[in-house]
This record gives sequence, C-alpha cells and structure tokens, in this order.
Amino acid sequence: MNSIYYFDIDDELFKEIKGNINIGINDILDGMSEKNVSEGEMSLSVKIVLLPELVTDVNGKQKRILIPHIEHKTSTKMTVKKSSKGKIFNEEYAEDGYLALEKIGDKYAAVAVPEDASQMRIDDQRLAAALASLESDEDKPNA
Repeated sequence: MNSIYYFDIDDELFKEIKGNINIGINDILDGMSEKNVSEGEMSLSVKIVLLPELVTDVNGKQKRILIPHIEHKTSTKMTVKKSSKGKIFNEEYAEDGYLALEKIGDKYAAVAVPEDASQMRIDDQRLAAALASLESDEDKPNA
C-alpha cells in the first residue's frame, strides 16, 4: 500500500474514475453502433470534499489535517443514456490512519498518516527525509 497518492488521473487513487471513463467510451461506441447513431457524448463530474481532522503529530502536538473525500459520476448520452458512480474512500488507502492532503513540490498528494501519528513507520521516516530534501532543493538558488 502506497504512502502517497497524487491528485493525477494516472495515479492509483483515480483508478476507478479512469476505468469508468474507459467503460463509458466503449459503451458510447457500442451504443452508437447498435442504434446507428452518429454522435455520442460522455461527461465526468468529480466532487472533492476536504474534511478537517485533529491528529497528534510525531512531537505529541495536535495538528489539523484535511482528509479528501472524492466522488465521481460519468454519464453517456445519445439515444440511450447510461451512468456509473463511485467514491474513493479514505479507509481503502490508509490502513489504520488517514490520507492527509499535502502539497509536494507543485503537485497535491494524499499522504498516509497513521491514526496515532506519535509513532512514525520506517517508510514514513524515509518519506519525511525525502520531502525535507526536496523542500531544501527548492530553496536553493538556480545556478
């Protein structure tokens, strides 16, 4: 299980959305062929809700994180309409914890945070070191 999921259509976090888009495109083509329709359309709606949550950080301090909840809906239309819906649940991607919204470089990511953030896993320690290195590289002037 990953510790970081980017808000990028190619990331695992959006696998279900991408799959429903692919299904919708094929459904349009199948329906157009079956009904002898020359035009079809598909729309995608994505809703993101950020819910605040108080957790205890590594130093024992209370910290407010934002937990993203993502819903999507695809709709196809021509002479026949078909739709699919889905949700990305925080619990599916963060075992015993949360996915917290963070910005890493120029991308947003959902980072796995343990429920009891006072204890960091080794992977989390490595991630924190990598993030610190990345942030310090961004502070350096260009040569």
